[in-house]
Amino acid sequence: GVGQAAVQIAKAVGAEIFATSSVSKWDHLRAQGVQHLMNSRTLDFKKEILSITREQGVDIVLNSLNKDYIPAGLDVLSSKGRFIELGKIGVWSKERVKEYAPEVEYHNFDLSELPIEDLNTLNYEILKTVTDQIAAGEYSPLPITEYDLGDMSEAFEVLSRGANTGKLVVNLTSELDNKEPIEISANFSYLITGGFGALGQALLMKLVERGAKHIALCGRRIPDKGVVQSIEDSLPEDVIVYPFSCDIGNEHSTAELFDNINAMDIPLGGIFHTAGVLADAPVSSQTIESINTVFSAKVIGTDNLLFELGRINSSAFFVGYSSIASILGSAGQSNYAAANAYLDYRLQLEDALGKRRCIAINWGAWAEIGMAATMSEQQIQSIEDRGIYMLSPKEGLRRLFRSFGSGVSNLAISEFDWQRYLNSMPVERDYYSLLSSDGASTQVSLIDLESLNDQNLSERRSAISLFVRSSIARVLHYEDVEDISPDARFADLGLDSLVAVELKNGMEAALGIRLMTSLVFDYPTIPQLAEFLMDSIWKPEVAVTEESLESDVSSLSDEELDKALLELTI
Repeated sequence: GVGQAAVQIAKAVGAEIFATSSVSKWDHLRAQGVQHLMNSRTLDFKKEILSITREQGVDIVLNSLNKDYIPAGLDVLSSKGRFIELGKIGVWSKERVKEYAPEVEYHNFDLSELPIEDLNTLNYEILKTVTDQIAAGEYSPLPITEYDLGDMSEAFEVLSRGANTGKLVVNLTSELDNKEPIEISANFSYLITGGFGALGQALLMKLVERGAKHIALCGRRIPDKGVVQSIEDSLPEDVIVYPFSCDIGNEHSTAELFDNINAMDIPLGGIFHTAGVLADAPVSSQTIESINTVFSAKVIGTDNLLFELGRINSSAFFVGYSSIASILGSAGQSNYAAANAYLDYRLQLEDALGKRRCIAINWGAWAEIGMAATMSEQQIQSIEDRGIYMLSPKEGLRRLFRSFGSGVSNLAISEFDWQRYLNSMPVERDYYSLLSSDGASTQVSLIDLESLNDQNLSERRSAISLFVRSSIARVLHYEDVEDISPDARFADLGLDSLVAVELKNGMEAALGIRLMTSLVFDYPTIPQLAEFLMDSIWKPEVAVTEESLESDVSSLSDEELDKALLELTI
């Protein structure tokens, strides 16, 4: 490498030989007094160094290369030379170096292995030394070549060829320079739709913490006076809350709300649109009513709010609470995903047109509030087993307000273990391939079907039964598969609708076959389900058809599904 630190080390020890991965930097190095230069992108440097030193080798190799370059670096050392390893990938162990070059002194610097307290102290000391020397003029900054977002391909091409001198920098803000950051001020009022809900109340406290003094809360209905009084009592005395009743899906009701806000005689600084309604159902059971119920707040409500906002304050900002469902999808929430996708698009367009600052936030799962507050520990664990982690309100809102200075108009705030998330999918999807940590198949199987093809019927049946029990143990968090009886009924095991879907998806992923959504209803015991799977795997004529997927149970709500599960009998 040819960073300033490497050059300074070379000068300090009087180095006369320098191998660099970028020929374009040679003029820079010659100016630093380095005499012999060669290209370390090929192994030719080994022959050149030994030739220059008359086969004596060099005293020190400061290495960050891997693979065949490591033994080449060791080969150019003198008999008492020192090999200083700074690399992270393909690093040799001390034992391997000792076996290859017994007389070489080997040092591997990996600061990450230090205890965190020692690491923080050491990092401070190192950076302090560097900044002091920069301030004193001992180090001069490396040249910087700046690229805009539209020139990313050229930047990577230059970097891959090693044709750059100094640092290549991508300016992520160049297209956002004309966008003012969103700021909270005591001189403006702010509107929170859905302000009486858990998300709205958490946001209210954060706005007050940021200095807001006048906050309008609206909901379809105003809570009773005791609830409103409790909200006011929890706030500092100089903060005023204005409760309003409004159906933002109705343009006349929304217009009346903004007339009332305008009458507060405090300019409206911005809107936080957190309101939303769920009407979950499978796609086949969605109706005009269920779609309109969700669209009322997220689609029509967004348009109404933007129109009225432009009427009373064209410069006020708009922050819309969207959902990760519009990016990744969500079982039973096709209407909700579509409504939030519209909100994303509408705010991106509004922001791009320069009318006002708009941001759509695709929220992931919340902890402690909202839907999570009504979930059992088992339901929460099932969600996290899929790699979807819940954000605490404090952390989520911290990230929200941090995004206000970014200049972007759409971003997701969520936490995922992408590998676990991909593993939970019933089938592999190329759309998510880049999220895989190793680029390999993300599916995890609890059974080796190929080996079972050579087994007799009894052995197959035992293996499939064990597979079903293991799958159930995984989704229900049993420590031992033996805790599940081979004859168990699903209703007795506590299988609810959410876990039933997870079980079905996991089996699809492991077996590579398509299964109906009504699986545990149609085959309510382990023996019955195992027999069905046997037929599905080894008798293709009974595989799932499109008609069988349209089961009557698909029209049931989650509550009805849970109730039906409890009433199952053999």
